[in-house]
Amino acid sequence: MTSTKKMNNKRNYTSIAITVAIVLMLLLSGPASAVTLGISVNNANPTRGDSIIFTVTAKINDPDRYVPIDNFSLAITGDTNKEFLFKTDGTPISEGITVVAINSPSSDEYGYGYGYGYDAIGYGYSSFGYGYGYGYGYGYGYSGIGRDVTYTYKVTLNTANINTGSYGATLKLNTGESVKQSFSSPSVSFTVAAAESRRRSSSGSSTTTETQNQNQTQTRSVANIAAGGKASVSFTKTDVNDIEITVKNAASNVKVTVENLLTRPSSIPNVLNQIKDSLSTFGIGSKLKTFGYLSIDVNIDDSNIDNAKVTFKIDKSWLTENNIDRSNVKLARYHNGWDALPTEISSEDGDYVYYVATTPGFSTFAIIGEEKIVAIDTVTPPEELTPVEKVDVVDKETPEEPASKSSAILIGIVLLVLVAALAYYIQTQKK
Repeated sequence: MTSTKKMNNKRNYTSIAITVAIVLMLLLSGPASAVTLGISVNNANPTRGDSIIFTVTAKINDPDRYVPIDNFSLAITGDTNKEFLFKTDGTPISEGITVVAINSPSSDEYGYGYGYGYDAIGYGYSSFGYGYGYGYGYGYGYSGIGRDVTYTYKVTLNTANINTGSYGATLKLNTGESVKQSFSSPSVSFTVAAAESRRRSSSGSSTTTETQNQNQTQTRSVANIAAGGKASVSFTKTDVNDIEITVKNAASNVKVTVENLLTRPSSIPNVLNQIKDSLSTFGIGSKLKTFGYLSIDVNIDDSNIDNAKVTFKIDKSWLTENNIDRSNVKLARYHNGWDALPTEISSEDGDYVYYVATTPGFSTFAIIGEEKIVAIDTVTPPEELTPVEKVDVVDKETPEEPASKSSAILIGIVLLVLVAALAYYIQTQKK
């Protein structure tokens, strides 16, 4: 009897221990398992300059155990590592993306989040600290709402400002807290390919290869731009890669059309005949060449444009063949005359140098560059001497006596001595 009782107690203790362990595991894993992030891409093989769209979701499986959200971010890793931030209402924080909020719940949808312990929506303690989230009350884990909460966005990424290569993309939910800074989705892959080369001659006329797409006009649309907001559109068939527009007042049904002009419009003067005065403010204007002309049309009045940027590209081969200083390339705009625009290098790859220019409006544009100035070493001629009277100088040398003459004298002396000796000998013999 006692033995049976001890065995039952032992089983009860074991059951209790297992139950407590399971509860603890559930509690400890609660905040992490409450968040599910997802991401998908509509075009996994874009050409550089194409826009690709990511559909991202953040699902809060239990609002009563909801974690704080500071913002979301699209993180890409590869040859270029970047993180593009945006707010929960879809407003971009970083440049280079546009975001459409498909579903963005507001804080009043969460109820009051009654609860202690692992409740991060009320004022209870949690792994994030004290009192983070949307709730106000104290209680025992009643969320006031019986469904999941889901955020859904479409994030458009412009690939013009990232290098070619293979990438991974993830969605991050950033908490703004040091304990658990972010949650991440699984990664999706995409590969950015180089755009087909479009070559120009030194005069600026266009020549295309057989594989070049002959359509050199593209139109992009933006449904709505909020007052004070901005939108970015990308192009793949023109020298323009991206146009970013910031408006003063709200605009809807915005259409942006870019066309590569193969020849200069007859109604517009040659840019090189008028641009030098405008270029002088940039310290440019000695020897210029035109890469090409562009037409950019936007159905927004210039007066409603607060700021606009145009990103364009130039073939490196054209820069080399025409001896162009890459740092002295400018985008010029024709509006009651030609004016050079502030233009800077933004990036480059194996085929192109990419530039970004700021413009107050849209019309006809020209891309121009200045030839490199080749430094010539100059030699200062020596100072001329005062002429003096020319005097002929003759070197006077003592002529050497011929060797033959000295030898003859010596031989003569020897002969005289011999003759005298012979005469003396003969005289002696006679005696």
